Amino acid sequence: MDYKEEQQQEIEILQSIYPDELELEDDTHFSITLPLKQLRIVGILPYSQPVVIQEIVEFDKNDINEFEQKLNEEAEEQLGIPSIFALASSLKDMAEQKFESKVEQMQRFHGTKVTPESFGQWRLKFRKEMGIDERLEQRKQAYHRGKMTGKEIFEKGLAGDDDIEELSVGVKELSTEA
Repeated sequence: MDYKEEQQQEIEILQSIYPDELELEDDTHFSITLPLKQLRIVGILPYSQPVVIQEIVEFDKNDINEFEQKLNEEAEEQLGIPSIFALASSLKDMAEQKFESKVEQMQRFHGTKVTPESFGQWRLKFRKEMGIDERLEQRKQAYHRGKMTGKEIFEKGLAGDDDIEELSVGVKELSTEA
């Protein structure tokens, strides 16, 4: 069998495998449009709208170069035998794997949307885990040597009327000096 006959047979096989995806330009030039398997990954996060990650995944120049390099290597290995179906299948597999890895990578970086409520909850939990409030209280006690601050005395109502009157006189003196 000569190569023209082999090419014709391969095109007939491709037409049966890809009836809607194969477009013949002439006897030797054609294109196959292969859709990737439909991946629908929807993340519904608290306080946010659903995110369809696959809609924002794209192949960049490096991805295309990688696909081309691998296809060229595979084509060289299959030189002389009908190989379009094998190359098309290989390209589809590579693209789907790359797509899935990009989606996984994007999902890792797509976290919970920060709102005042979610930040407040996180902050309380973080401060408790780190013991921040307890350490601040210990520092305050050490700094004041166990004595209450003026604010604490006032808030607890322990300041007498004489203290308040003395304080207001001092404030008036300050304001007249200025």
